[in-house]
Amino acid sequence: MLRSSTPKGGIRLGILTHIPLSNRLQLQTGIIYSAKGATEQQVFDESIPGLQSATTTLNVNYIDAPVNLLLKLPLKGKWNFLLGAGPQLSLFYTG
Repeated sequence: MLRSSTPKGGIRLGILTHIPLSNRLQLQTGIIYSAKGATEQQVFDESIPGLQSATTTLNVNYIDAPVNLLLKLPLKGKWNFLLGAGPQLSLFYTG
């Protein structure tokens, strides 16, 4: 059996808010819709009659709720670099 997989492009749409905790710390949270997927093709041994190949397409959609702690690092001028990390709750929506 020969197998190949191709990722599919998806979208990510949502609303995020930044809540200042101090001059350099922020809390980022919101709701995000994420669409992901892949296409997989399998080619089987030709000795099996009637079953030469199969293609599977996977599309999954999630509602994500991230909670990130951001550290604002000032750069030159009005520029800032944000470094952040935190947990995320993901709820399976459809797929």
